[in-house]
Amino acid sequence: MRSSSFAKHLSDAGKSVWDRLPVRLRERRPVVVAGSWIHKLALRLSGRSQSESTWFLRNEPLLLTIRDVVSDNFKYSEAVRLCVVGCGSGAEIHSVLWTLRRARRDLRILPIGIDISSSAIAKAKTRTFTLEDAELAGGFLQSRREPILSEESMAELFDRDGESLRVKDWIASGVQWEIGDARDPAVLEKFVLQDVVIANNFLVHMKEQEATACLRNILQLVKPGGFFICRGVDLDIRERAARQFRLSPIQLRIEEIHGAAPDLDARRYWPWKYYGLEPLDKRRRNWVQRYASVFQVPKESQGSFRAMGKAAGAAGSKS
Repeated sequence: MRSSSFAKHLSDAGKSVWDRLPVRLRERRPVVVAGSWIHKLALRLSGRSQSESTWFLRNEPLLLTIRDVVSDNFKYSEAVRLCVVGCGSGAEIHSVLWTLRRARRDLRILPIGIDISSSAIAKAKTRTFTLEDAELAGGFLQSRREPILSEESMAELFDRDGESLRVKDWIASGVQWEIGDARDPAVLEKFVLQDVVIANNFLVHMKEQEATACLRNILQLVKPGGFFICRGVDLDIRERAARQFRLSPIQLRIEEIHGAAPDLDARRYWPWKYYGLEPLDKRRRNWVQRYASVFQVPKESQGSFRAMGKAAGAAGSKS
């Protein structure tokens, strides 16, 4: 049996048993450990596919945490370099800019959106959507009947012209859109180091080795003392990177971010699908580092991750 067929057979058969377990039983330590083993198998055997879009205000506790981190660390009228890697068609970067600019109108935010898809970038540049678009219909939440945005949020985010909704000028102002592959070190070297780098919801769709290399590459874009936000990634990969690069987890709203509505849906697929999200387990000694999504990069004087990476590459080429 081919690995993909085996994975599907395992998923279909096992999930039917798993779904019959009482919720309290699923939360017991031996069952969680068994679930983690099943999920590792799903990660290894499953095929992967990317999506070009997310949706507006996807994880509001995360947006609020980004707002608070920026507000607490940047002075009045200071410039903030912000880069969203894997920006898709723009819903995420516009959500972040709306959240930041409505809270701190004084800041000079210099935003960059990078994505491998030329069609996604082309749509992002128009900043125009309809209610039927995934960005406003909620992606895998499309089966839900209630709207994903309140009428108040819609009015603040968009100018409406019939069925067309266009992100307001004051939100979208100054975004630099770039087509590029975040797996390629040469792509990210084109940009100066950033104060805030966001890489959400695309690393999970890469196999382990590829995702690990991509995450390390993206980290080289963050300046010393800057902030790195990473959600939608295999937790083992992110945890290893946080430990290796001595990233400091921001402890604000860890549980709320992990428990936000989209992730509640993602947890329905754990442990049987590679994109399923494991339940937060405070019994782990390292639970803060494992489940945090926002990190601060060390402020070492010896230089940035980029400089360290170049030095390591040069040393490797001489050996």
